[in-house]
Amino acid sequence: MVTAPKDIKLTYLISNKNPKIGIREEIDELKGKRIYRWEAKDIPRVKHEEDMPLIEDMVPRLLITSEDSWDNIGSWFNGLIKGKTEPDDQIIAQANIITQNLKRKEDKIRALYNFVSKEVRYIAVSYGNSGYEPNPAPRVLRNKYGDCKDKATLLISMLNVIDVLAFYAILPTNESPKLEKDIPFLYQFDHCIVAIKENDKYLYVDPIEYNLYGNLPSMDQGRDVFVFRNGAFQFEKISRYPSARALADILIKLEENGHINVILKRSFYGSYDRSIRSEFVTCTKEEYKEFEDIVISRYNGIRMLDSQYSDPFDLNNPLSMQFTFEAKDHGQKLGGLWIVPNKVFSVGEYEMFTQKERVHPLKFDETDEKKLHVEIRIPESYEVYYIPESFEYHDSYYDIVSTYSETNGGVVNWDYSFNRKAIYIPSEDYQLLREKFQDLIKHSEKQIVLKKR
Repeated sequence: MVTAPKDIKLTYLISNKNPKIGIREEIDELKGKRIYRWEAKDIPRVKHEEDMPLIEDMVPRLLITSEDSWDNIGSWFNGLIKGKTEPDDQIIAQANIITQNLKRKEDKIRALYNFVSKEVRYIAVSYGNSGYEPNPAPRVLRNKYGDCKDKATLLISMLNVIDVLAFYAILPTNESPKLEKDIPFLYQFDHCIVAIKENDKYLYVDPIEYNLYGNLPSMDQGRDVFVFRNGAFQFEKISRYPSARALADILIKLEENGHINVILKRSFYGSYDRSIRSEFVTCTKEEYKEFEDIVISRYNGIRMLDSQYSDPFDLNNPLSMQFTFEAKDHGQKLGGLWIVPNKVFSVGEYEMFTQKERVHPLKFDETDEKKLHVEIRIPESYEVYYIPESFEYHDSYYDIVSTYSETNGGVVNWDYSFNRKAIYIPSEDYQLLREKFQDLIKHSEKQIVLKKR
């Protein structure tokens, strides 16, 4: 129930209406006040499942506002941001220094983006007007800290110095319910990013820490956004950006005595890059060692020979790493046979399909891609006796391919690619996918068998 003065009109919206849940709505007037009542009974319990959509996007949700149009909210926010991106002499000088040796516009934008991402520390202040009103760009540069709208303010200001049109864009992230555009409700928004004008489209960038230019965080992707441009404002839609990707290349040399030498290379893109990079920038030597132990823990009698990491503070290149190590007693020898396990095989997302039944859809923030190439060099005294058959599955949600092949010179190659193309999987398709993932698990348990010549 909400009570308001009679002369204040409230607008409300009930989203996600469910015909199975009857909601009674009443509006009464009493002693100069208007009384709003909503009542629902016998609401069924919502079963919690991992990776389900936000509950606020599934059950009836009541939004109430005293605003009667988005124009009022847009005008109000335009008043808050007016003049905030105006550059002073220090911003102009800093922007020119950062871009002075760069020719291409994209390189200049990337350099300014990297500066704001790395040099302006994120600190959220959300009380009073500071929850909505950004600090002026010169103050943000002097302080070298600020929240999302402060970082956006400084980036917009610096981009304007090099004649690149950029604007504020506010949105509800994937951590919040979807935007209900049918009601002018301010509190739906929880984040501010930058919209860069490119011909008749916008390029959206989010200068949060440790995020490469061109990698829009998963929390921003696919969301409705409110863009403020030169005193005007409009709703836009952020498209899906390239998926999170993890790539690996592994060379395994088998020795006659059962020992192996391994060179493991890994590289990361999108949200994988950002999440691992954010860990590495604060890692101690002991924590690096713990990470390496986890990477090679599947092998026996391990001795790390070398480890190399790309610079986590370098925002111009994806994060990568390389490990060189040796291990003892790889696999199992039975008479003249040598069973060689594929210890690097892991089936992504299988844990999501372990339960027998599922009530709710599966919901992801972004698509996902993993690719792996393994080259296994066998000793001259052995030949390939058996390699697993290929596994391949394609539908509108997944492309999964696992292939083994033998080449001349005693080499076995294994190539595995896992591509989830969808962010939403209906519950009615769960059983079929569960069966396919069970087949993939069985495939992953198969091993290479060598035979003594």
